[in-house]
Amino acid sequence: MVSFVTAWLGTARGTGRTAVASLASQWAALGGGRRSAVISTADLDAARHAFGRRNQIYLFQLLATIFEEIPTKSAARSALREGRVRLNGSVVTSSTTWAAEPGDSLSLDQRTSKLEMSDDLEKRLRSWNERKKREEAQIRLLHSDDERGWAVVNKPAGLDSAPWAESHSNKRFTFQSYLPTVVPPPRTGCTPCPGPRVCHRLDFRVAGPLVVATSVEAMRKLKEFFARRKVEKEYRAIVCGTLADEETEFTIQEPLDGKACRTDVKVLKVVRCPHFGRLSMLALWPRTGRYRQLRRHLAEVLGRPIVNEDEGLLRAALKHWQGPPLQVSRGRGNLFLQAIQVTVPPLDNSMDRVTVRVAPSDRFEELLSQSQDAWSRGWRTDETTGRSIRLG
Repeated sequence: MVSFVTAWLGTARGTGRTAVASLASQWAALGGGRRSAVISTADLDAARHAFGRRNQIYLFQLLATIFEEIPTKSAARSALREGRVRLNGSVVTSSTTWAAEPGDSLSLDQRTSKLEMSDDLEKRLRSWNERKKREEAQIRLLHSDDERGWAVVNKPAGLDSAPWAESHSNKRFTFQSYLPTVVPPPRTGCTPCPGPRVCHRLDFRVAGPLVVATSVEAMRKLKEFFARRKVEKEYRAIVCGTLADEETEFTIQEPLDGKACRTDVKVLKVVRCPHFGRLSMLALWPRTGRYRQLRRHLAEVLGRPIVNEDEGLLRAALKHWQGPPLQVSRGRGNLFLQAIQVTVPPLDNSMDRVTVRVAPSDRFEELLSQSQDAWSRGWRTDETTGRSIRLG
């Protein structure tokens, strides 16, 4: 059985002020708690692999590997300095402490970040959503399962998915920072995370459904699903040039960074374009989860970069590009890539597989229509100057 959720964002307008404040208050009231783990050989091996260590590793590196609540090395060092880490019951504060041995107990006093629970978080969310006119550009709850402790939320383009070293140092809001005002805490029976946590990532310039955990149990299960490639995702993209006739399906299996990689592709629509000769709208299904997999497969392997792609990938596409001269400067506006569907396997025997789908942005069809119309009216790109000219 499949539980299918079609998330029409236009009908999922942001919750009212009272409801938003109530959610933030509920998360603030949880007050953290303590996470504990018994260190295993597998934990130590995972930390060595993650940080490129052959033998001994530091305790902060082990912390960043074991606890999902600690996303970076700097966050792990901060947890030590703040006295929130205990090894075999004793507080450890030094970031130069070596990791423990198998069988030792490690605990972390959880703390909700001040950034996530800032007083103006509700105001910030309301301001963000009111400024954005397009539905895919708003932060919206698409699906919630507070019994098991997980949800799906729309991430707009223009936000990092989760905190990382630069956002921590700059105290910059990320998509995850807004989640306590959008996603309810889990019901009694689950171990709550210190705040909603994203389980995977979308690029800064990409919008779409993003899976979020609110309980430690769901976080562990969802992370396992993503690691084992059990979560299915679908994207829409518009690329420069043409790949094949409409309705053609094919697979890209070129490795990236020495790792096996697969993307399934279907050509949905092809139109004429004054700048690139043609534009193609694609449906994309990443079957692996490599860094920037879709963008790199299209640009580096096929020579068909996404419209408004970054300069580095536009230059990489030149090797295989066929068509009018390809400008390597990024165009105005957002990247024409959007996640539109995510399918999550059952977290337990009492639930079905859940599929959450959003409508592709209107801007995709608008671009195709404008491009075909400009071509029909005689607009072309001069190959010498790179400027648009109208024939006849």
